[in-house]
Order: sequence, then C-alpha cells, then structure tokens
Amino acid sequence: MSRLEVISRERLRACSNQEINLFESSSRIILPSDFKDFCRVFGTGSFGEFVDIFCPPDVEFSREISDNLRQALEMLRETDIRFESRAADDVLENALIFGADQTQDYFLWDLRAYSLEDDSYDIYFVKVNSPKAYLVGRSFSEFVTEYCLGERAFDVLPESLHPSKDGIQQTFTAEGLA
Repeated sequence: MSRLEVISRERLRACSNQEINLFESSSRIILPSDFKDFCRVFGTGSFGEFVDIFCPPDVEFSREISDNLRQALEMLRETDIRFESRAADDVLENALIFGADQTQDYFLWDLRAYSLEDDSYDIYFVKVNSPKAYLVGRSFSEFVTEYCLGERAFDVLPESLHPSKDGIQQTFTAEGLA
C-alpha cells in the first residue's frame, strides 16, 4: 500500500483503552491486538466505498448498531449458510460482526477459532441473501491491507461478488464526533 488518506469531516473518534477494556470485559471477548490498535488510531469508519469497520463502543454500546448486528445475526441463523470447516450454528452462536459492506452483508470473526499464536480469529464474509460464507483470512491487519485496500476480494470471492474497482480506494473515512 502506498499511502492511506484519512478523511474526517469532524474530530476523529478513536477508541480509548478504557472503552476497549470495557468492551472486552463486558463481552468476554478478546479482541485481536491489531484490531485494538486500529480502533485506538482510527475508530469506526469506512474504507473507500467498500467496507465499514465497527470499533468499540460502536460494536456493542451503540444501540442502533448493536440492534442491527443482533438482527443480522438472527437473519443469518435462519439461513442455510455453509462455513468451510464448521457448522453455521456453531459459528453464528460464537461470532462477532465487526464490519459490513455497502450492501449490508457482514464481516465476522469466528470466536471459536481464536489462537494465542497469532492473536486472531478466522474472518468470514457472510452474504446474507445468498446465503453463503467465505473465509477471507485471519489477521485483521492483512484484512485491511489486502482485502479492504487491496485486491484479495477478487481472490476469495466468486466473480459475482467482486467489488467495484472504483469502490476500492486508498481512503478511510472516519465517522468522527460532532
């Protein structure tokens, strides 16, 4: 990646250590270190016109986002989604949605796949309407550089789900604060 342009129409709303710690303790979920670092620097926002990322407190504490994520998980549970190595119910019962694309399909971590070795979880892209799930990687840092800002989506998704080349931009638009 050559250079990332960060756009914020208001003051950048990065997460504090306290918010991240509160999220981890209340949810009993270990967030990957690279994701926590990202949230401390950038916070919730969008890569180009392609991927939205939700950081604490937005993942859990924002009622609107939290309700939407719960509804999305409920919708996903009612579908016949196929995950590569696990039953859909196992993954969805133990999943954390941390992102979405512009069509409101979701990126989630399979919380049962955590490893201390790499401090990561399996990352899935879940197409709600199909319904299908695609393993897109493990490392959040690689997800950002290779998937959100690169062309990994063209390698892991079927052609019908490829993003617009115009949508993949070297920009991150932070939600910010008023």
